[in-house]
Amino acid sequence: MEWFDDNSSSSSNEVAQTIIDEIHKQKQLLAQMYSQPASERVVHHRQYVHCDREAAHLRLMQDYFNDNPTNGPTFFRRHFRMQKEMFLRIVEAVQGEDTYFQMSHDARGRDSLTPLQKCTTAIHQLATGVSADTFNEYLKVADTKGCLCLKRFCEAVIRAFGAEYLRRPMQADIGRLSDTRGATRISRDAQES
Repeated sequence: MEWFDDNSSSSSNEVAQTIIDEIHKQKQLLAQMYSQPASERVVHHRQYVHCDREAAHLRLMQDYFNDNPTNGPTFFRRHFRMQKEMFLRIVEAVQGEDTYFQMSHDARGRDSLTPLQKCTTAIHQLATGVSADTFNEYLKVADTKGCLCLKRFCEAVIRAFGAEYLRRPMQADIGRLSDTRGATRISRDAQES
C-alpha cells in the first residue's frame, strides 16, 4: 500500500487519514459479515488427518511393555536411559498429578493419545535430546502435541517428585552416595587386579 512508502510526498495527516479510512473499511466488512445469518457464513474447518493412534499404542506395547516384548530390557534401558520399572513408576506418578496424562477423548469422540504414548514422547525427548516431530511416524504424535507433552510432563514430574528430589542433599544422602561410589571403586579395582 502506498501509505507505507517512505518516498511518498504525502503529509503525515494524509497518511493518518488513509489508515483511518482503511480501518473503517475493515470495520464495515466485519459488520457486514456478522450481519449475515450464521448458516450463510463461510466457515473454515481444520483439515482432519487420520492417524492410527490405536495401532501406534499397540505397537508401543508390543515393542516395550507386553510380557514378552519385541525389545528386551537392555534395549529399553539404552533407548530410554532408565529401567522399565522406573519408567512405569514415573508414568503412574505423572498420571496422578495431571489429568492431561489420563485417558480422554478428542472432539470427534475417538480415544486421544494414551498416557503411555504421551509419557514416552516426553521421556524420549529428555533422554535423547531429539525434537518432538521425530515421534510422528512411530507414536503418531505431532510436533505441537510432542512439545505440549514435554512441557506438561516436566511440570507434573516436578510436582510429583520435587519435594523428594529437588532439595539440598542431607548428610545421610551424601554418606550413602559416598558409600556407593566407594564400593564401586573398590569393585573396579578388584576386577582390574
